[in-house]
Amino acid sequence: MSTTRRDPRRTLPPLVPGQRVDLPTFHERSEAMPPGTRAELIGGVVRMPSPVFDDHAEADHAVTFWLVSYKRATPGLRSGSNASTILGPDAEVQPDSQLRLPAEAGGRARVDGGYITGPPELVVEVSGSSRPYDLGKKKDAYERAGVPEYVVVGLDPPAVRWFVLRGGTYADLPPAPTA
Repeated sequence: MSTTRRDPRRTLPPLVPGQRVDLPTFHERSEAMPPGTRAELIGGVVRMPSPVFDDHAEADHAVTFWLVSYKRATPGLRSGSNASTILGPDAEVQPDSQLRLPAEAGGRARVDGGYITGPPELVVEVSGSSRPYDLGKKKDAYERAGVPEYVVVGLDPPAVRWFVLRGGTYADLPPAPTA
């Protein structure tokens, strides 16, 4: 939530998918939108994700359980779900899940004014209809921001893609052989 106070008499235009805006304008207009409105800014372009359906919620719950279990075994690790995360001057996303190291352990993400600012160590997106976007522009935004690991859990067909940042570029991490 931005700390900017706006004049209640002033009417702001709504955010519109595909619209180009800067980060301050995005914050101002998103705060003026009706409660529950979901919006992201990627590459300076507004994206308003589709509603979250049951299959997404079920997979998201499993991802959250996995990450919370990992976090419990890793002292100091921070986590979050659907938190507004500022990756740079033209990107603010709401990843389904993320893990962050604290600054004293080398983490680069910080909390500033309630927003997570900077790249988390791991981001997970559950992907149904958004799969092309999650594997395209959103993946590019995470890569540019320097997010070390990015996981996309695809729903239909079911598939997991795990990317690791190597030399500033994501490399596909192939699945380990099964025993």
